[in-house]
Amino acid sequence: MASQTMFNSSPNIINGNDPKNVSATNYSVEEIERIINDFYSPTSQLTVPQRQQLNSILECLQYSQIAWDFSWKLLNTTKSPSVQFFGAVALCNKISKHLSELDDNQIQQLFQQLIQRLIFYISINSKQITIKLVVAVRHLILNMMPDKWKNGITAIITLFTQSQNEFLMEHPEKGHLIVLNILTILPEEFSRIVVSKAQRASIRAELESQFPTVLSYIQFIISTYNQADILGKMFSCLSKWLEFGISIVKVESLFDYLFNSLNNETIFDDASNCIIVLFTSPDALKYPSIFSHLLPYVLQLELILDQSLMIGDKEKAEWITKLITQFGENLAQLIIQMAITPNQQSQTLAHRFCCLVMKCTDMKGQYPVEETCSELTFSFWYALQEEVTSIDDDDKRIILLELFRPYFERLIEVLISKGQLPDNESIFTSEDKETFRCYRVDITDTMMCMHNVLSNRAIEENLFLIFEYFKVKSGLQLHEQATLRSIIMFTCNYIEYTKSNQRAADLLRQNGLEIVQILLKCIGGASPRHLVDTLSLPLFTLSKLYIDCTSNWVQQCLNDPNFPTPSPKRHHREALIKALTSERTSRANFKDHINTFSSTCRGIEYSGTSSNRNHS
Repeated sequence: MASQTMFNSSPNIINGNDPKNVSATNYSVEEIERIINDFYSPTSQLTVPQRQQLNSILECLQYSQIAWDFSWKLLNTTKSPSVQFFGAVALCNKISKHLSELDDNQIQQLFQQLIQRLIFYISINSKQITIKLVVAVRHLILNMMPDKWKNGITAIITLFTQSQNEFLMEHPEKGHLIVLNILTILPEEFSRIVVSKAQRASIRAELESQFPTVLSYIQFIISTYNQADILGKMFSCLSKWLEFGISIVKVESLFDYLFNSLNNETIFDDASNCIIVLFTSPDALKYPSIFSHLLPYVLQLELILDQSLMIGDKEKAEWITKLITQFGENLAQLIIQMAITPNQQSQTLAHRFCCLVMKCTDMKGQYPVEETCSELTFSFWYALQEEVTSIDDDDKRIILLELFRPYFERLIEVLISKGQLPDNESIFTSEDKETFRCYRVDITDTMMCMHNVLSNRAIEENLFLIFEYFKVKSGLQLHEQATLRSIIMFTCNYIEYTKSNQRAADLLRQNGLEIVQILLKCIGGASPRHLVDTLSLPLFTLSKLYIDCTSNWVQQCLNDPNFPTPSPKRHHREALIKALTSERTSRANFKDHINTFSSTCRGIEYSGTSSNRNHS
């Protein structure tokens, strides 16, 4: 190993001086190499201040004028890996930040030298340095576009695929991998280059004008190669150009290949990621006909889903569900447009898609042990109801509500079923229990959305299912304030609805005692104090509409001296019942009575009005 840097004797590295004030031109290649080796040596005995000083020196060096020279000298296989990599990093940074230091001839020489060195490091399979040199090539191309290098992409493809280099002639796939790597990072890094606004616009225009060349090259790769590594890189390349902003119209010719690739296990993941990018294209509403052409492909995913479920491939089933719901979530507006179009075929496709998503929501098995797909669909249903309810035209909105009502009502039934605890909870690990708890919260939020869309008619048609749902009962014990507030509002709306529906009223009377028990248990300490005001609202609503029943239910609960805790004495319990049965009790006074009772149950003193409570 090279001798350790001497801080007290080297004329160029002066202990205690700011490295930025030390001229980088004073360092020889040998000194730079020694600094790098000392800094990265696993056996280095440098002190923290010494390491900080070396780090600052290295940072200064890689942006210095002499980096144009020493970087090439460090890129030599006789040097240590750390030294070679630093040379690649320095070269990359100089090209990225300081290319203006070179004239046109020097830039051309730099390009030729960089390509030669890149091919060499590919030939010896030095991946880390190859990656850095590819980035350097990308910086060089972007900084040369468009004035200094027109049709640069065509030149890069030709350079690596029609080269007379012996290594590339023997291993043409290596050349294609490098081309794909460069084509992948060009659009990816475009947003990061530091150039003027005008230059950025001209670079973007140049990249967009050369996409047909990129597409032709991608089609060549598809028709020529079936190796997973090459095709995987091809999918990444296509994804980055789509993210760059290339219109989906220009890649419609690849739809067949993209979706057929999902049947190939070796490239399934890469194809799926690319299709996700396709689905999130901002062109959705600009080219609705193109996305309409995608819908039949999406519907065909049901076959792959069924096959995955049949063989127990949960991961693949989850991926397919993700593809289906990602399409629907981002294109919910298109789905509703197709549902009301006069074209019968479009209507059928839209409804088939909703049925497919419902199939994923109603996935057989216990979440998250036996299936992990159903939760992925919730965002689609939320997006769909958002699109339906946000229609300004009243007549159109009413038509859409009627069209999609069967799906929303069916969704409530499915969610009620999916949210039930298993008969044997021992199948859950502690992690499963937490995952399922979050799942039930998501179910609640989704159900509340459906309730808001469906209004009273849905409550009447689904009242038995909804009211028996665990969220209306045990769900009151949730600690998430926003979710609890939604449940409470639903419960209060339901209570008020019972005055106009006898079946609903009968069901309330059957379940009233249990609901009051849960509310009092939560108020008495099972839920945090800051939720007590929210929890008091259903009791207040019950007392105003069913004063006799409510009084009886509360009396039955509080007759147990240990319920909800032993702390409240007889006079505390009687005071609460009196507040409940008094027709003159206002909402504010009722909340104070509830808070007093809650504090007594918790063994603490109530500090007055509810607005002054500490959240604890």
